[in-house]
Amino acid sequence: MSILGIHAAGRTFLAVALLILFAVPSPPTAAASEVVVGGTGGVLALLDELGRNFNAEAPAIRVRVLPSLGSHGGLRALREGAVDIAPIALPLTPEDRRRGLTDRPLCESPFGFFTSRPNGGRLSTAQVIDVYTGRNARWPDGATARAILRLPTDSDTALSSRLIPGMAAALNAAAARRGVPVAITDQHALTLAERIPGSLLAATLVTVLGERRALRPVDVDGVALGSETMRDDAYPLIKRFRLALRNDATPDARAFADFVESPRSAEIARALGCRAPSNGPER
Repeated sequence: MSILGIHAAGRTFLAVALLILFAVPSPPTAAASEVVVGGTGGVLALLDELGRNFNAEAPAIRVRVLPSLGSHGGLRALREGAVDIAPIALPLTPEDRRRGLTDRPLCESPFGFFTSRPNGGRLSTAQVIDVYTGRNARWPDGATARAILRLPTDSDTALSSRLIPGMAAALNAAAARRGVPVAITDQHALTLAERIPGSLLAATLVTVLGERRALRPVDVDGVALGSETMRDDAYPLIKRFRLALRNDATPDARAFADFVESPRSAEIARALGCRAPSNGPER
């Protein structure tokens, strides 16, 4: 698929998702009020879990988490009033703030590579690059390695391009090759990675653990991605998530956002691979 085709697919998906979101009325609720959450797919499972815990403490408020809209789609839905909170994996722009949006930290999670191989895998950064470019699409044991791409506008694409030397060129090369699968959302990417033998997918730990997917981490340059990584402040690949709200957010939306910042929520998030955000610059 060409870069132009990938962009078109992303725009089509977003347009259809927002059309459904805006056109189909939500089912009426009984006595409980509702906080609607929609945005990046990377932390939807985490927010769904937090929503259930919040509802146990505040039975009159139900949290409904929509399927993935992406960060950009979530912000558009937030501006239009279709959602109350948008989880995002990118910073708000000055224009977003001028249009009445604000944000607060959610959590940060290690970012790396995952595979469907039963025992995971070990690769160097150079070998990862070779898989994506097609120069040597093999695991060290000789099995075929199948790279999975995300859209060029996706935050995972931007993050891996910025943080992994040589990855930007490798992703462009992969996009130009025939037959390389392209995932539209985080959930689509995880499903492809589960189904394709020898898959290699760049993803965030909280996304894989939160979705409870049958994927194993790939050790890159001898660094294991897992619980130990969560305690390693020197780990170089970190993805940060934020919650965006309108300045005129409802009291219920603010109550849930406050709950997300509570010690109880931090405990739940850590169990799913997402820790409290640090104050340093995103790596």
